[in-house]
Amino acid sequence: MQERRVAVRGIIFKDGKLLCQKLTAYRRNDRDFWCTPGGGLDMGELLEDGLRREMIEETGIEPKIGRLLFVQQFTEDGKKEQMEFFFLIENPEDYEIIDLSATTHGVEEVEQVE
Repeated sequence: MQERRVAVRGIIFKDGKLLCQKLTAYRRNDRDFWCTPGGGLDMGELLEDGLRREMIEETGIEPKIGRLLFVQQFTEDGKKEQMEFFFLIENPEDYEIIDLSATTHGVEEVEQVE
């Protein structure tokens, strides 16, 4: 049986721009990796609960979670399956200023937010 990681991500779209973050974990591999806020679910955690938790940990801001936009499925290195669920975030104006120093995980996980 193949291992599976389930992740949730928020889509914050305002004035024709998508909010993304550059993750520090990928800096070690000399990769310039950007993604939308979110992360992996804890065992038994509901999608929306996990997204709320991840976004607060990384941005310090509670999201208003809207509809599911799309699902992405792929494998990393041909061994570990990754499934990601992307939800619309309905309060994009709250994310105009993000203070990573005021978060529980932002400073250690996020290098840059734009």
